[in-house]
Parts: sequence; C-alpha cells; structure tokens
Amino acid sequence: MSVLLTLALICLAPLLVPRPAQRDGTSVAFRHGPRFVIVDDYVRDFIAADWDKHASDPLPLERAYCLRYQLDEFAGEFAYRVTQVSLPDSAYATPSSISFVCPHAPNSATAHAHPATTCVSPTECIPGGSYAHQCFASDQDYRFLDYMDQPFGLVVCDRYALVPFFRR
Repeated sequence: MSVLLTLALICLAPLLVPRPAQRDGTSVAFRHGPRFVIVDDYVRDFIAADWDKHASDPLPLERAYCLRYQLDEFAGEFAYRVTQVSLPDSAYATPSSISFVCPHAPNSATAHAHPATTCVSPTECIPGGSYAHQCFASDQDYRFLDYMDQPFGLVVCDRYALVPFFRR
C-alpha cells in the first residue's frame, strides 16, 4: 500500500465511519462542537511576533493569549475561526506553567505557549532538550477548558505551530 493511499485512508476514515446516534436515533455529531480550528493571518502573525520577541529570553516563560472566535462553515464542515487575539489582563508565568485572566465573553478561547526549552530546575532551562516543543495539552489544560467552559484551546509550541485541543 502506498504512503499516499495510507494517508488518504487515515484522513478520510472519520468520514467513512457512521456518526454516533443516541438511543432515539438523533445524531450526536456536534455534542462537543466542531473539531477544526482555522486561525486568521492577523492572529497567527501576532503570536509569531510574540514568539520571536521572547525567543532569546534567558529564562523563557510560558505565555498566554486571549482569543475570540466565530463559527464558520468551511469545505462542508463547521469550524471555529479565530479572528482576534490579545494579551491577558494579568498573568503569572513560570517556565512550565502559567496562570492568567482573560475577559470572559461569548465565543472566547485561550492559547498558551510552551517555550522551546527543557527545564532542569525551577530556575534553570536549556534550549532544546527532550521537553522542548511539547505540542500537546496537559491534563491541567483540559481541566481549564472545562472550568472556563471553552470548546477548545491552542498550544503554541513554535513560531507557527498552533495545535488545537478540544474538550473531552
């Protein structure tokens, strides 16, 4: 089987599987909302510029962003489209965690950046290493989504690497 065919099957598999149904036969496909996130250029460029600004910090800290989104239809599927970004009202960050406050508003979500470092102690981090560029959400990140009642969040793990995660 060719690599291209394998990739096509992986990408199309969700379309081939019937959507789950409740006992009464009604669809539950959007019980948790869409599973796609589109980020507008302005938002992507804002986050990339902030990444560059902090790239040479001697002790890089996690960073946070407040997002606003709208629900759009794209290629026959619904998606969250992130249209606005701002810095949080307040934040307390360490190299491996961040606490922050964003305005609570309809259609709001958050993003946070994982620095490209591996911390060997609370005050010493090295560029690269085994924990650099972790591009997945932690259990704490998922709990935060539930607590804030947000449908998704973004992990920023490099200049243009924005990885969505969704409520479980």
